[in-house]
Amino acid sequence: MYGGRHTVALRPREGYNTPMETMNKRTNIYLTGFMGSGKTTVGRCLSGLLGLPFTDLDALIEEHRMLHCDTIGLGMIPQEYRGSASGLQAFLKDIAPIASEIKAAGLQFAYHNHNVEFEKWDGVLPMDVLIGETDPETFHFILDTYWLQMGGVSPAAYIRKVKDRMKVCHFKDFAVENWTPTIAEIGVGNIDFKECFRACEDANVQYIVIEQDTCPRDPFDCLANSFRNLKAIAADH
Repeated sequence: MYGGRHTVALRPREGYNTPMETMNKRTNIYLTGFMGSGKTTVGRCLSGLLGLPFTDLDALIEEHRMLHCDTIGLGMIPQEYRGSASGLQAFLKDIAPIASEIKAAGLQFAYHNHNVEFEKWDGVLPMDVLIGETDPETFHFILDTYWLQMGGVSPAAYIRKVKDRMKVCHFKDFAVENWTPTIAEIGVGNIDFKECFRACEDANVQYIVIEQDTCPRDPFDCLANSFRNLKAIAADH
């Protein structure tokens, strides 16, 4: 759901004969309008009637303002858009007005990658489309080094591709144990973080966030080791 003008935008797919059939089978319904125009009330009613999930962008914006967080992130392209070039284009079409509305509210939309963006869909690499076919002003990124490496690409190269479009980069190392990819502490795995750090400088990244989803011992010990190793990398620059 995003803000704009007083319109209910229902875009039926081909093959549905009645409005109710269209609403029952359409994945997304967008309500547009200024804050306070009644979108939340109408959206909740439609959600209950149609059995669809409801997201209130106005409320999400206000929550981020309350937390003094200026970026609203999306963790992954939703399932209904994955697997085809046409689905990817549908995602770009649907996310564009949402990202614009977030920008108009004084915040920034940012997309967080995993490795699914490096699975070719109809011969197209989704990550390259996300970078190349979106508005640099409204569509930013939060790149994750582990998932870039997991996708078979150079983390540093992709950090540089989003120059001036990424405020925060997630540093997470990639190791292999018993044939299995494993998330590791910074400097313990195989990612070239010296080059990633240089790439962040080149791309004007403001913050590097240490991240480790799973830890083999006390998480604070892992964090401390990653922090020490990252400080040593930063000291060389």
